[in-house]
Amino acid sequence: MKAQWLPTLFAKTPTRASLLELQPSWPLQKISVRVHRNLSCEFVTSVAAPYLAFAGFEVNWIYSGYDDSLAFAESGDADVELVWLDYSRFQLSSSELIDWLMSRLADLRSRTRSPILINTDIQETDFNTRLLEAADSLSGVYVCNLSIISDEAGGPLFDERNQKVAGLPYSNLASILMARQLGSRWLPGVLSNQIKAVVADLDQTLYEGVLGEDGLEGLRLSEAHLELQRTLLNYRDKGVFLAICSKNEPEDVWAMFSNRSDMLLRPEHLSAHSISWNSKTEGLQGIAHDLRIGVDSLLFVDDNAGELASIASRLEGMRFLHAGPDPNVTARALRDFPGLHKWRDGRDDELRIADLAATAQRLTASSEAFSGEYLKSLKATVRFRVSLKSDAHRLQELSAKTNQFNLKLSRFQASDVAKYISSDECSAIGVELADRLSDSGLIAAVFTRVVDNDCYVDEVCVSCRALGRGLEDLLVLGAVRAGFADGFVPSALCVRYAVGPRNGPALQWLRRLTGEPLAEESGIVGVDWARCASLVSEIEPLVSRIDVQTEGDR
Repeated sequence: MKAQWLPTLFAKTPTRASLLELQPSWPLQKISVRVHRNLSCEFVTSVAAPYLAFAGFEVNWIYSGYDDSLAFAESGDADVELVWLDYSRFQLSSSELIDWLMSRLADLRSRTRSPILINTDIQETDFNTRLLEAADSLSGVYVCNLSIISDEAGGPLFDERNQKVAGLPYSNLASILMARQLGSRWLPGVLSNQIKAVVADLDQTLYEGVLGEDGLEGLRLSEAHLELQRTLLNYRDKGVFLAICSKNEPEDVWAMFSNRSDMLLRPEHLSAHSISWNSKTEGLQGIAHDLRIGVDSLLFVDDNAGELASIASRLEGMRFLHAGPDPNVTARALRDFPGLHKWRDGRDDELRIADLAATAQRLTASSEAFSGEYLKSLKATVRFRVSLKSDAHRLQELSAKTNQFNLKLSRFQASDVAKYISSDECSAIGVELADRLSDSGLIAAVFTRVVDNDCYVDEVCVSCRALGRGLEDLLVLGAVRAGFADGFVPSALCVRYAVGPRNGPALQWLRRLTGEPLAEESGIVGVDWARCASLVSEIEPLVSRIDVQTEGDR
């Protein structure tokens, strides 16, 4: 049924009537969104429902009254706070308006830990740029950039009749395109687990034709197929892994890439592949293993809806995009697919793909050398970044995305991270790691609190890219130590943990540290700090450089 929805959801000009006919038959997660607004927006939110259903959500919209002052009079919990404004109603200069908006958003931030979304102006480019820059100063505030609507609409954005009748200045098409962004990109962008890899089939997906039957020259690449490949490469530039899973002869596939120079996607763009006559279920599991992520972080694009359904019944949590007969629909659906939108492009995204490529070299080296020799050969450098405001987004991202080495599974919101950064009793320590093979970037987050003379480790999140080098003790315990004030020695280290479906590596590390069994669900264990300090001191001589950066350091 989701495959059947695609031509309606991702038509070039979707219609309201056809969208409202779509009724999901699958279970949905219920969420609440409180809307603070100065204009009617039901015309947009009503038609966002099928897009949100495609993403797996059913929304209870809680609307404020029309309030230009943004008094935020409504109270109670909501999963998301959405600020939706008609900027033409404000009689302020751009600078004055942005300053006032930031003060109101800061007030809202103090009232809730939920993510806050705010729209830009639909046509004032300079104002939008300044709003995006200003919003970076507030934790957990995300800007819904409406400029994409201007690019897509290809027609009038405003409608005086709608303004008079419904109090909404936008045209019907602009409202529907806003609903698509709201339901496919922006709300899933703060509610869904992020997709880390896009895996594509070849035949009838990236091109028209079947390689084994039509041969190299018989494959047809339309402009829509090229746009699909451009979209894939754009995601790769943002740190999303690309992979191929295809039932074909490997030599035929590599010959195709060698001889068809019009293919934009090239072998060097792929971080993994499965090209064989084995089942695609096995192929996708192998790709997830090679990428060191779970299958629930994969999106698979394939033209065979029946095969997608079969895989879905075997690989829980995986996401799928049916490549139907119209590649234009597939390209638009991939561009707006829930879970792929990123609010910010960071340095760590750029490093991710190159870092994975170095993993195989590390594994080969570790199998050929003793542990100490192996670590010395890596020439690793470690930097502990203590409560830096500039790290807040990445630390929150690590809390939300890491699964294997995540001790408490707290899934902090940005507002939670901000409290650890700003509090005198708490620390949020980021850890950067590099070695002679690659720069892994900021790969770990450790959140601590000092109560009396004890140190509580509230959360530990280490990216799977950092595992397997024998540095876990240094990364975690060294980060805890970096957060201490000069001369402080804790009476005890109290580590919080929770037992989840995939955080076995983190729990195994904690069991080794304590030498004791853990409770079956969750708890807190005490660890002798002298033992921790000893473990760190054993590893330090094997690392080329260790330093600590605090706020104000250059």
